[in-house]
Amino acid sequence: MNFQKPIEDFEDYETHLLDRMGRDEKLIRMMQNRAKANPMRITLGNAEEYNVLKAAQILYEEGIAKPILLGEKKFILEQME
Repeated sequence: MNFQKPIEDFEDYETHLLDRMGRDEKLIRMMQNRAKANPMRITLGNAEEYNVLKAAQILYEEGIAKPILLGEKKFILEQME
């Protein structure tokens, strides 16, 4: 016997699964959703470093913030390639 029912709303299903993961995940998700609702500018220093650029990319692509990179433009552009 198959007791599984089909998933009708994948967003509700995803929310339900994430809720079961624990408080920490729920808090992080709540903060991300709040940030996405009103993305602010954020300044990131040492933007020549790969990890800082990757963080800026994630913030921008996820719609969490509008990053402003601080550093030497030449080195930042080199890292972006």
